[in-house]
Parts: sequence; C-alpha cells; structure tokens
Amino acid sequence: MSEILTPKRRADLRSQAHKLKPAIMLGKEGVNEQIIQSVEEYFHVHELLKVKLQKSCPLSRQEVADRLSQQTEAAPVQQIGRVIVFFRPTDKE
Repeated sequence: MSEILTPKRRADLRSQAHKLKPAIMLGKEGVNEQIIQSVEEYFHVHELLKVKLQKSCPLSRQEVADRLSQQTEAAPVQQIGRVIVFFRPTDKE
C-alpha cells in the first residue's frame, strides 16, 4: 500500500474497528485463494476488515498479516490476540 498510515490515522482506524465483528475467520486451511477472494470482495465495499484466527489455524498472526497485506495491498492496523485489523481505501470514486 503506497499510503503510509500516520499514528493519528492509525489510532482513528483502531477506534472505528473496535465496534466491528470479525468478518473473516481463518481455520485449518490458513490463507488460501478462497480467503483472498473473500477479502478482496469485502474491500470493494468496506475500508476496515477484522480477521480472526481460530486455534486450528496453522499460521502465526504475523504470517497471516504479512500474507494478507502483500496479496491484497491492505495495511495492517492492529494485532491483538488472535485478531488482526486491516485497512484499504475503498474503490469508490
């Protein structure tokens, strides 16, 4: 993602994400093409995405954050426990 999130913007996004429920749950398959497609579809409508890793997910939280941010061009905003929040501006113009 070309835009760098400032600390103030990141704090604002964290506060917005607080009231969101996880839209994507990652299980034993981890990050696959179906998950990437779901994330892309979600980002066509929303700017913030909350992902929850189930205990059966074979990947670490950092691995998931790296893979999803690289493959979807979304910026990780926050990682707490088994939850990761991503930001990508919508395609609406």
